[in-house]
Amino acid sequence: MFRFFSDPALTTPLDRLSVCGLFIDSETQPAVSVVYFGAVEQGILRAVDGGDIVIFIEASGDLLASDVRLASTDAELEFAVGGAGLSLGSTVEGGVGGARPVWIAVGGAMLSGSYSMMLAVPGVVHE
Repeated sequence: MFRFFSDPALTTPLDRLSVCGLFIDSETQPAVSVVYFGAVEQGILRAVDGGDIVIFIEASGDLLASDVRLASTDAELEFAVGGAGLSLGSTVEGGVGGARPVWIAVGGAMLSGSYSMMLAVPGVVHE
């Protein structure tokens, strides 16, 4: 099953991403972390419509999707647009070697407290 993991070896699955205690009112830099999208078992994930597989942000509470930026690399976070989806291409291969890093930058000025969010990958089929 394709899902998000906290490590590149795909040993610790994540159901929900929590951003806890990372912000203080005066902080202006976003909190940055990386998770991995993939599957332990072999197989190929394809978009149902034949297009690209896109990860979307589903934020909750006072956190807005526009407060979250996604990128394939740490360097790309600087140019990522808040709330925009992240394309993984037309296929993602299963197995540890196929895991895709998803860099996440959350917030900046005026965020404080704890928030949670989900990353959703709609319209895909596992072959």
